[in-house]
Amino acid sequence: MTFYPISDECLSAGILHISLSQPGTLFLNNLVDPNNAEATCQGGIYRSTDSGVTWELIGLEGYYKVGGAELEIAVGGINNDFIYVTASTSPIPETAESLYATSDGGLTWYSTVQKYCTTTRVNPLDGKEVYCYRWSSDYPDVSFDAGKTWNTLIPTETITFQKFSLFRSGNLVVLGGDGLFFSDDNGKTWQVRSAGLGARPLELKINPKGFLPLYLQEGLCNTPKDRILYRSPDGGLRWEAVALQGCDLAFDADGSTLYRGNARSTDGGLTWEQMVVPNPHILQSAMSHPTQPGKVFVLSGIGMSSYVYKSFDFGQTWEVLINAPPLGGNPRLFYDAEGEVLYLTATSYGLYYSYDEGLTWQPCTQIFTSRSDQVLAIDPRDNIHLFAATQGNGIQVSTDGCQSWQANNNGLGSLFVNTVAIDPKHPETIYAGTDGGAYISFDGGETWGVINDGLLGATVVYSIVVDKDGNVYAATPYGIFRLENR
Repeated sequence: MTFYPISDECLSAGILHISLSQPGTLFLNNLVDPNNAEATCQGGIYRSTDSGVTWELIGLEGYYKVGGAELEIAVGGINNDFIYVTASTSPIPETAESLYATSDGGLTWYSTVQKYCTTTRVNPLDGKEVYCYRWSSDYPDVSFDAGKTWNTLIPTETITFQKFSLFRSGNLVVLGGDGLFFSDDNGKTWQVRSAGLGARPLELKINPKGFLPLYLQEGLCNTPKDRILYRSPDGGLRWEAVALQGCDLAFDADGSTLYRGNARSTDGGLTWEQMVVPNPHILQSAMSHPTQPGKVFVLSGIGMSSYVYKSFDFGQTWEVLINAPPLGGNPRLFYDAEGEVLYLTATSYGLYYSYDEGLTWQPCTQIFTSRSDQVLAIDPRDNIHLFAATQGNGIQVSTDGCQSWQANNNGLGSLFVNTVAIDPKHPETIYAGTDGGAYISFDGGETWGVINDGLLGATVVYSIVVDKDGNVYAATPYGIFRLENR
């Protein structure tokens, strides 16, 4: 079997969709990338009816990609007449973003009343039935008239969606998000079918100073919603919920102060006091300076309407950093061990770095990290030696401060990596949590070996953390585990 090219280099960066109803018909999302000034292709939506031998531009010429949105095309109808794409008429997406649609195969396009979809799905047999999920919403919306009117699907009041997938057959609708939900009456009523399945991703949090408790957050901070936080005073044997609602957790350099959302705790999370943080309802991430007590940063917003705030007095007062880069869902901040470099992973907008505590930012050579909290590990001996977890490209390594990247995946059984962690006592030892289990490297990521024994058959590892004494903890759908007898 041999692959051969079916498009010129100009279209090679597009996102491909294969028609389910018409063999040989392909669609390509080649919208303009506002971050790529060197692009030479005419942006737009392309179609091929001869398996990619020839292509025609069918609409949205010059429209821009929207960061944070999945870039695939949603195509439905027996004749592929209905096509849906999230796009923007401006390189600053938040000023002109929309879900665009055509009902005549691309001859004419219109903007739907639904402004922004991070994920779009369509009924392959009935193109008027389209589903839209937005990162800032708890539930997906559905339209049965090609986007003219919308209704919200609420399978349960107790569980929200952070990811969204769809299966549609007859009257049966299956939604996969934080659980699995069935409806056999077109979404009017729902049944939960999640017994035995893992729920939300679990994110472990550990104090870099080595002090217990151990913390666990249920769900990612990719929406401005509260996520449940648990604390364990005995290394994971017992867990108790923290009363305060919020998202993320940062540990101050003093070893005792915690930051979460717009609150601060000085007793390990038992009690909390409010901080006056600007824009507190959409705080997504926090990071403390590793050596200077009282210095903390928080991220707020999404896309171009994004802000980084900093406080040098334990959150008593805040300063906005006006040159913040755009943020995608679940952005994270990372300090090196000495606090000299600040890295920011903005998911759909790539990576950035700052050498002046966030006053100015420079873009890294672009890669797209996973969405968990521990997606970047910095060598404590060398702050330009980085390890990044990606979905589909394995572990990406940089030895020049994110100016270039290369894959180090020898022995890695899954390229869908959720988390990466370095042993602070033995920096040559690195751990990776993947959709195919847990892995360890004893040679700085050059080679990897599987360490799944004792995980009760769990093949997905959400997060891995290593404390200052080298104790390793892993979060899986089956619970929290500690690595023994290394």
